[in-house]
Amino acid sequence: WNRLAKAADAAGQKDRAREAWEASLALNPAQEEVARRLGRKEAAEGAPEDLPKLLRRMRPSVVLVKTERGHLTGFLAMRRGWIVTAAHGVSAGDEHVEITRFVDGSDPVMIEGVVAFRDERRDLALVYCADLPAEAPMCQLRSSKGLEVGERVYTIGNPGLEQEVLSLTPSEGIFSGVRKKEDEPTLLQCN
Repeated sequence: WNRLAKAADAAGQKDRAREAWEASLALNPAQEEVARRLGRKEAAEGAPEDLPKLLRRMRPSVVLVKTERGHLTGFLAMRRGWIVTAAHGVSAGDEHVEITRFVDGSDPVMIEGVVAFRDERRDLALVYCADLPAEAPMCQLRSSKGLEVGERVYTIGNPGLEQEVLSLTPSEGIFSGVRKKEDEPTLLQCN
């Protein structure tokens, strides 16, 4: 991504360069130079964030995905318009899903998404949503490399309570380790 960003920068394609820098930082947030280039000095310094501040920042990046099977949590990632969610809640026949965004200070916004990719083995589904606004913030992805056993982790989800959905519910746990079985995807255990 860094090479692509530098090439786009050299060609004067500023928007394309910024997208590539953002993708690079999402894959490896420890790149202080890239974080500074994107104007994210505080991210580069690695200052810990308190949970309420983290939740306020993450809220616009976490969505509710409604399928025929039920409700799932998804998050905005990669390039604009893409949502990552779990495949176990998306049927093989699902082509369209309903996306609910939670925007601060207003009612939830519902838009349609198209299931673009589904991998049961990795429990991963990608949904494309053309109506996501360009300013919708993407989650910064972090590599599991460098995670230490016992490190604090948070989840934000939309669990169900019978017919009710508990929107944007945080949970706290700890990173317990990497689990790998032969011919199986690598799993991160968090308790």
